[in-house]
Amino acid sequence: MNSQGKFNKDIYIVDTTLRDGEQCAGKAFSIDEKIEIAKYMDENNIYQIEAGIPAMGDLEKECIKRILVARKKSLISTWNRMNKNDILNSIDCKPDIIHISVPTSDIQIYSNLGKDKIWVEENLRECVYLAKDNGYEVTI
Repeated sequence: MNSQGKFNKDIYIVDTTLRDGEQCAGKAFSIDEKIEIAKYMDENNIYQIEAGIPAMGDLEKECIKRILVARKKSLISTWNRMNKNDILNSIDCKPDIIHISVPTSDIQIYSNLGKDKIWVEENLRECVYLAKDNGYEVTI
């Protein structure tokens, strides 16, 4: 809301097609396809493009770097688990924004990870500081 108590009418789209779209059964984009999709999104004023997951390896990193070079105005973000190694892989790519996915459900935290909420808070803090200390905007 703005100072007059009215909602801001600006809408900012964050597109996750390049990461989340590949989670569809039987779908994987080539690097060239990802770059073309990113160029199309950029030309159509998508505010933020989630370009991929750098921790997946060198091909994914190369793709993200090429998307960064090709874009003209969209912000480029990377997706990361709440893991310092993931953050370091993102820093290698030099995106505009580092996004950190954080587990919030008790089942995920206690059963799947074998951790507690204090561990989540401490690990998240370390990951955020690592990214911010290297000059990155962070979203969670």
